[in-house]
Amino acid sequence: MKLKIVNWNASSLSLVGRITLGQSILSVMPLYAMQTANILIGSCRDMEKAIRGFVWHSNEESRKMSLVAWSTILKPKADGGLCFQDLHLVNNAFGMKVCWELFTKPTSLWVRVLASKYKFDSEAGLNPIQPNSSSPLWRLVCKNWDHMMTNVAWIVENGQYVHFWEHKWLPGLDLPLIELVVSQVPDSMRFRAVASFVTALGEWDWLLIYEQKVWFFYSNLSLDAWLFRNIADMQCYQTDVSWGVVFGVVIWLLWKRQNRAVLGDDSQPAALTVEVVCCVGTQQVVKIVAAVRVEQGLPGTRREERLGLWLTPSAGVFKLNTDASPAADGMAAYDGGVLRDNHAIWKRPDFDTNSWRL
Repeated sequence: MKLKIVNWNASSLSLVGRITLGQSILSVMPLYAMQTANILIGSCRDMEKAIRGFVWHSNEESRKMSLVAWSTILKPKADGGLCFQDLHLVNNAFGMKVCWELFTKPTSLWVRVLASKYKFDSEAGLNPIQPNSSSPLWRLVCKNWDHMMTNVAWIVENGQYVHFWEHKWLPGLDLPLIELVVSQVPDSMRFRAVASFVTALGEWDWLLIYEQKVWFFYSNLSLDAWLFRNIADMQCYQTDVSWGVVFGVVIWLLWKRQNRAVLGDDSQPAALTVEVVCCVGTQQVVKIVAAVRVEQGLPGTRREERLGLWLTPSAGVFKLNTDASPAADGMAAYDGGVLRDNHAIWKRPDFDTNSWRL
């Protein structure tokens, strides 16, 4: 590229002429190599520097100031730019195109040659591995495979080729289910197809799904049964707090957010997504447990903040804790409560809750 620029007499060209040559020749020169090789970002920036210097008629002997920022020149003409290309992004785009061809055309000759050489099976759900002696094309594939897969959404059809945990296949959910799992999914189940979670009667195998503790994954259980089943679970997943406590805190956060939205509390920030609320709820539980440890004076803790702890009632007595969210004008509110015994076990009333609402 530099040799070609040297052979051109840039001083005899107008600014429009230099821009035209930069767009039609200099920016296109590296594209052929970029289709089959991963070009280092430093090399891409050096080529852009040479193009930029030619456009502004600047070189090592005679440096001139750029009149417009290069980031502006890269923009489309409709946005005030000159539609030059970011060579690093172009290289990544070529790489994702190769990955897409490798992923969608497994019977092509070149795909079968690469798959055989590098022991790769796109249907197995594993990422390609880059050995030390890999070809430039395979290094390009390994670099851009994750970028390509994060933008792939699946249509289930018969469910034989779509991974239940690893692929994005649920409508309206922009992330795979593996990101919503609280417990660790075993390797033996991680790459199982969607069809393997369906019974012979064509219904979801909820017991198999429930074992992995997916946040807010609804089943054919009634709402009450679903709530109490989660609350009664005393097992711990990834934290030293039981699932029932984590589940209860997150449900409370969602209930609180719903009240703010219904009551029109405009002073609150935009509504959180379910995924963010789950994450915040888990963090809130961890903070509460840490505060309890400080309160109990356990070794390695420092007393910084005292939280109001729940006091257990006497044996045979149930304690009712309530909470409410009123509107700013005081004309409407939502309330709720929970019954617990002296062991802090959640209790379900045996009578109709509608009969004792305030």
